[in-house]
Amino acid sequence: MINAVTFDKFSNVLFASNDKPKKSNARYLNIKYSGYASLGFMGICAATGLKQVKFPHKMQVHKYSAVMTAVTALWHLGAIKRWDKLFSKHKN
Repeated sequence: MINAVTFDKFSNVLFASNDKPKKSNARYLNIKYSGYASLGFMGICAATGLKQVKFPHKMQVHKYSAVMTAVTALWHLGAIKRWDKLFSKHKN
């Protein structure tokens, strides 16, 4: 005769990760979005920096995309290094 398999025998083995408190994905999403934004602005800046690309106000687009690249790169570095701790109050 085959013994019945109950869910309780495997609950601690298979689903042990559910017992842990969930981490907030906000930090990881912040890193992800800031990195992609930085790469996107860098691509725009590089494309408008080419001599072959010609359209009106090319230098303005190049200048503003370079500034946004620097801003999002600092945002990305700050998210990785957890610079947000500088602005939060610590209870010691």
